[in-house]
Amino acid sequence: IDAGFRAMCSCPVTACAGGTNAVGDAFHYIRDGYAEVMLCGGTEASIPPMSIGGFTSMKALTQTEGPNRASIPFDAERSGFVMGEGAGVLLLEELEHAKARGAKIYAEVIGYGATCDAYHMTAPDPEATAITAAMAAALAEGGFTPADLGHLNAHGTGTPANDATESKALANLMGGVEAAASVPVTSVKGTTGHMLGAAGAVEAIVCALSVARDAVPPTAGFAEAAEDCPVAVVTEAMTDYPQKVALSTSLGFGGHNAALAFSPYKG
Repeated sequence: IDAGFRAMCSCPVTACAGGTNAVGDAFHYIRDGYAEVMLCGGTEASIPPMSIGGFTSMKALTQTEGPNRASIPFDAERSGFVMGEGAGVLLLEELEHAKARGAKIYAEVIGYGATCDAYHMTAPDPEATAITAAMAAALAEGGFTPADLGHLNAHGTGTPANDATESKALANLMGGVEAAASVPVTSVKGTTGHMLGAAGAVEAIVCALSVARDAVPPTAGFAEAAEDCPVAVVTEAMTDYPQKVALSTSLGFGGHNAALAFSPYKG
C-alpha cells in the first residue's frame, strides 16, 4: 500500500521453503515480462506454546541446553533445530529498469528450481533426488554447470535427516562425494535458528551478499564433522573469494524443495 505496488500479490504456503519460493516466483514473474519490479520475501513469528509443542511432538527441536551447541548444522552432535523469528525482503528489478533509475545492484538472481519429493509428510527423501533436480535446474537456468558452483548456502536446519539429505544432494549434483567436498557449505541457522517461512528469504539475502562481496560466512556452532554429512562446512569466514554462481536451498516439510542461484553483478 505504502509503495503502490499493484502487480501479482501471492503467498506461497510451502512450509520452510516458502521464502525461497516467493523470491523465485517473483524472479520468474519479472523474467517472463509481467512486471519490472517485485517485492518478495518472507516473515515468521511463530514461537507460541502451540508451535513449540507441535514441533517437539515431531521430535524436530533440539533438547540441548547449552546455547552454543544447540543449533549446529551438519555437526556430528546435531539433534534438531532451534526455533527462530525474523523477516527478509528483497526488491527484484529488471536490469535495465534498475540501471535507468540509478539503483544500487547487489547481485543477480539468475536461476530458480522448485520440486516436490512426493515421499513423506515430514521426512525428506534420503536419496535427495528432487532437491538435486531443483539445484541443477537453478544452475542450468543461469547457464552454469555444477563445476561453476562457488558455495552452497544450505537449508542446514541441524536435524539429522535434513543435513544428511542436503549432503547427499550436493554429492548427487557434483557427481560424487569427493567432488562435493570441494564446495564450501554454510548454514546461517547456526546463528539465527530456523525462521521457517522467513528462512529462505533471509538466506537468499545472505547468499546474494556473499557473491557480491566475494565472501562466504561461517556456520556458527559447528565443531565435529558428521559421517553422514561429508561436506566442507565453512567454519571461518572466507574472504577474497570470487564466485561465478552460488546456490541457496530450502527444504520444507511435505517435500517442498527450492533453490535459487545468484551471481555477482558485473555492470
